[in-house]
Amino acid sequence: MTDDKDNLWRTLARLEDEGDIAGSLDFLLHSALSEDSRGQRYIGWIYTTRNDFVVAGSWYLRAAQQGDQDALAECMECVIAMWREGLHEESLSLASSPPLVSLETFQRFSMSRYFDLGNEEKLLEWSARLAAFGKEKDVVYVARLLISRNDPEAAVPYLQAAAGRGSPAAHQLLGELYRRGAGVVQDERKANLHFREGAKHGYILSRTRLLHSGRATRGAWYLPIFAGRLLALMVKTVALNSMKPSDPRLADLPDCRPRQSQ
Repeated sequence: MTDDKDNLWRTLARLEDEGDIAGSLDFLLHSALSEDSRGQRYIGWIYTTRNDFVVAGSWYLRAAQQGDQDALAECMECVIAMWREGLHEESLSLASSPPLVSLETFQRFSMSRYFDLGNEEKLLEWSARLAAFGKEKDVVYVARLLISRNDPEAAVPYLQAAAGRGSPAAHQLLGELYRRGAGVVQDERKANLHFREGAKHGYILSRTRLLHSGRATRGAWYLPIFAGRLLALMVKTVALNSMKPSDPRLADLPDCRPRQSQ
């Protein structure tokens, strides 16, 4: 069998040397090499040179399904090329095909593209898949999506998991939920505990909430101190927002940053 395949590859090499790409493709499609991951990738490459990324992607996918790791990158190239050509459905279909669908890079591509399309249901679905990898940014992101959909109760487990791993953003959001009684029983003490964790990392909203909480529990004597600290915090916020509007310490403040895809 090995000798037979060696002969097939030698025949293909001869066709290549003659510059017969069409003949090479026909030979590949009608020989046992079409079942070999290397041959499948070769077929994919030929279709790529013809800018037929849909067919190319189908052949790269076959190779990937046989465990060819190099084919994974080639599948991604086809996914991106199809999207750029406006073949959105085909692009997303390939990205969601096994084994690609289980890989973080393809999940992140799908999530970002559904964001671009404004498909909130699919955006949430793929964000939740990404959150399963446990990265702080992804876990907090899906929690924010759930909160924006008026489902804070569903967001709480995500936030608790991220907060348990030390995420200041998750602590801040949990503080907000406890302060408002959204998705959890309203509890000012728990809210402030979470805000303190956010404040330790310089999160502006957490620091602001703690300042207002302190003012509410102190007498008139504290008002000048409160006003001075609040003014200093406002100045810092404005400076930070002008120099680095994407700074995570500005998270959850209104009108600080435009909505962005991950």
